Amino acid sequence: MTRASLAAVVLLVAAVTTPCAFAGVLTELIAYDGVNASTLQRNAAVSVGSDTVTSGSSSATASANLSEGYLRASAFSDAGYFPYAIASASIQDRLTFHSGFGLQAKLHWVFSAYMSADFGTANASTTQASLYAEVYSPSLSVVSGHALANDPFCAAAPIPCTVEPGGYDTPEVPFRIGGSLNWTISSESVALLLNLTAKANGNGEWVDSKNTARFFLEVPAEATFSSDSGVFLSQAAPLSVPEPNTVLLILTAVVPIVLRRLNPSSCLGGELTWESCRRVYPNRLY
Repeated sequence: MTRASLAAVVLLVAAVTTPCAFAGVLTELIAYDGVNASTLQRNAAVSVGSDTVTSGSSSATASANLSEGYLRASAFSDAGYFPYAIASASIQDRLTFHSGFGLQAKLHWVFSAYMSADFGTANASTTQASLYAEVYSPSLSVVSGHALANDPFCAAAPIPCTVEPGGYDTPEVPFRIGGSLNWTISSESVALLLNLTAKANGNGEWVDSKNTARFFLEVPAEATFSSDSGVFLSQAAPLSVPEPNTVLLILTAVVPIVLRRLNPSSCLGGELTWESCRRVYPNRLY
């Protein structure tokens, strides 16, 4: 199976044709050993999901929990040059605020990543872990996130990417990064898309972001809201802000962007990541 055909496979996500019909978790996984591929797409209104696929010694694992607000993803590529593995875990929901209009809501995120050093560029791509968060409505789109990669082929627009060729594999000090995004509360419902992608490309490279991506929603006391799922971050613990002397880097990127729909060809010709392909999916909530 070619890289292009795998890109086509990853786009085969079930469409949701009615508003408010989907609130839950979505996971996408590919494991390719250079000859055969295993793929899986989950798109279901469930609060917890966990999946693993393997092909040869390539493997990908992803899980998500809507009420606790965590995402987990890990990938390991076979030892050959062409194999790769991609694990992408997402949670999405829609919020409707009933009070607190004009005040600010803030979504906090944090994640960590371990990954191997760069063993040689494969597939004109890179091993990386990336977190992407977006709050959007017909009149709003606010984006935040970050990517960590082991070579300069990192492709994570519109979020920043930090490259460390030696990888992030020191058990005592994982690469931990956090940020937030905020928006003005109004009577217009907003959808939230939270994604963690782990991608390992060739030569036995690996990336592990298990048990690391967490989210917490901060709203003023005057604001009340409901979610389509009824459980969005209902059991999420407040996130502690990492201290600069205990992490390697803390960056926050909040990028307002104009709502637009990408041409599918721009997805198929680029990286097989949620960040570059997400807008050609048909399951947005409006």
